Amino acid sequence: MVTASSSREEQETFGDRLATFIGGYNPSMRRSVQTVVLYEANRVLKERYETLRPFQRKIALFDTCNDIIETIDIIPTYLKPEIMFRTVAGKVPLSPDLAWRRMKLIDREIVKTIVPLIKPFMAPDKSHDEVCDEFIQNQYEATSGVQGKNHPSLWEYSHINIFLAYRMFYKGVSVNPDLPLPRAPREVVVPQQKPKDMREYANQEASRRSSVNGDDAKDVKITANPEERRAMLKEVRDHLDLLRDFAGVIPQEQLDERKKLLFRALPPVPPVSFKRRRYSKPEEGSPVPKLTAPDEMMKDSVVREAHGDEEMEVDIIKQEFVSEETATN
Repeated sequence: MVTASSSREEQETFGDRLATFIGGYNPSMRRSVQTVVLYEANRVLKERYETLRPFQRKIALFDTCNDIIETIDIIPTYLKPEIMFRTVAGKVPLSPDLAWRRMKLIDREIVKTIVPLIKPFMAPDKSHDEVCDEFIQNQYEATSGVQGKNHPSLWEYSHINIFLAYRMFYKGVSVNPDLPLPRAPREVVVPQQKPKDMREYANQEASRRSSVNGDDAKDVKITANPEERRAMLKEVRDHLDLLRDFAGVIPQEQLDERKKLLFRALPPVPPVSFKRRRYSKPEEGSPVPKLTAPDEMMKDSVVREAHGDEEMEVDIIKQEFVSEETATN
């Protein structure tokens, strides 16, 4: 008999578990979230690695990380791309090679830097969460030199970014044996041939792929569908409206930085191909015919029909951003 509680556990996603541990997302959690996403992606793929070549393992890990991030509802859409950045300042995505190396270091770092220090806090009458909280408080006092003062709520993410992986995946001195079974957000696919430049792999729009189980997959070009683009535009506009409400409450520098992030998250207007009107070959010496005003109007109407008013929406949001930034300078 399946109980209601066991049914909920079966339906719980990685994003649900992450929300349980961190509540809401804050940009200071970026590296910690990246760490646990790498760890979870490795759990998803661990049993499949033996069927893959080394470069395919790295690409599968990288792609699975991005798939997992897309399922995490507590992270705003416009902040999801930064999770897999090497650094926030550089805005450069991790390469599959570097993502693989970082994943390989997680267990090693936990065993080396966390387990020996957290052992003294363990006791039969303490829960895992109590042990973790006491350890973080102790580390804060040891680092800051301030005794008896509670650590800031986000302190562990900016100072011990690997600790979230211990919280989520360990119990005591080893990996928790009762972890939920990992689930892949979608079928994992990898290219048959190694890309010439692994660092540029994330920027490729299409590649020849084959599934991990050996089935061939067609070339796929990934583009956002109209519904996703409209949803992203709406989310960006909603966040801009929210930022306006905090004018005068939050330092202007922070508001400007958030607006820049929103601005960079705006989706590009997808290209539209037009069928050129065929003209008869002009006689020698006669001028080449030009598009008339009705032709230009028809072309504009085709764009509107294909994309609604999305490109106008993007322009309006960009103009609002530029005008607000100009006013503050």
